Formats: sequence, C-alpha cells, structure tokens
Amino acid sequence: MRGKLVQLCTRIQSVLYIHGVLLAEQPLLALCDEVLKDTYANDPSLAKRFLLASYDYTYLPDHRLLLMHPGVADPLHMNFNHHGWEAQSEDERFYMSAEGILPEERPLYDMMYGLLQMAVRPDISEEEAVTDLVMLCKQGVRFEELQNVLSSLLSVLPSQQMLVGLHHLLDGIPRWSTLRSGVIQ
Repeated sequence: MRGKLVQLCTRIQSVLYIHGVLLAEQPLLALCDEVLKDTYANDPSLAKRFLLASYDYTYLPDHRLLLMHPGVADPLHMNFNHHGWEAQSEDERFYMSAEGILPEERPLYDMMYGLLQMAVRPDISEEEAVTDLVMLCKQGVRFEELQNVLSSLLSVLPSQQMLVGLHHLLDGIPRWSTLRSGVIQ
C-alpha cells in the first residue's frame, strides 16, 4: 500500500508542478481505487482528508475541491478544463517535475543560482531566491515585475549578467498550461 501511495503522490505532485492546479476528483478516485481498495481504510472521507492534509487547496465557486501548487498566486484565474491528469507519461520529465524541476529548467536554474551566489540577502538562500523567480516565471509575470522581485531578493544591485540571466529564465521556463492568457498576478 505504501508503494502505491508514493506513486500516487508523485503523480499528483508532477501534475501540480506542470499545470499549477488539479481538480481533486481524479486523485480522489485514484486514491480510493488504486491505493485504498480492498483495505480497511477504503473510505472516501478518509481519502479526502488525506488530500486536504497533504496539498494546498481551495474551493471553487461551485464547491469543487481544487488542489494547487504552493506557487500559484491566484488559483481562481486558472483554467481547469485541462487539468492534465490523463495526459501523463512515465518519462524523466514527469518524474523530475514531482521533485520541483523539469529537465529543461535545470540549466536555467543552475545558471541563475550561480549568478546569485553571495548576492542574496542574508535571510534567504540562493535556492529560495531562484525558486521564487522560477515560480513567477511559471505564472508569466512581466520582466519588469520579475526585475523588481530580483532586486528585493538581493543585498546588492542586480548586475547586467543577472538581468540577462533573468531574461533567459523568463524566456526558458515553461508556463503553467492552465493559466488564462492575460490574467497574471
């Protein structure tokens, strides 16, 4: 049962990282059918409590439960028609996304991490700073907004190399596919 639960959690985390949000109906069914089936714990209310305790969530106006990635700023401005549950594969990209990074993001992350070495405020780490910037890129913020955030993360003025790196980050990080165009916080 533990192995099935780990696989399901990996699947949920991957979808959340790739799409930003996920309607809870499919993971709830999968939890009951794939993990809890034929066990004493096969109870939909228990499965729902597990999801509520394990993931960030909100309720839609129609009272449906929506799981969301912690980096989503405004989940109610997301498009839920394409939630990505069925469109999964067993490739490296899918599993890396469960760990918070896609293969195509790794070189950009490493580049920005290197540019921020010894430049971030003492109360945050380079990892936190780059992760914040990546989450904003996934939401499609404008360069000027991203530049303001970068400036707030640094204890020095942003260098020209950092700004060029920021452009590369903004251009190269895949956006959440569920964002409605033109609706970015």
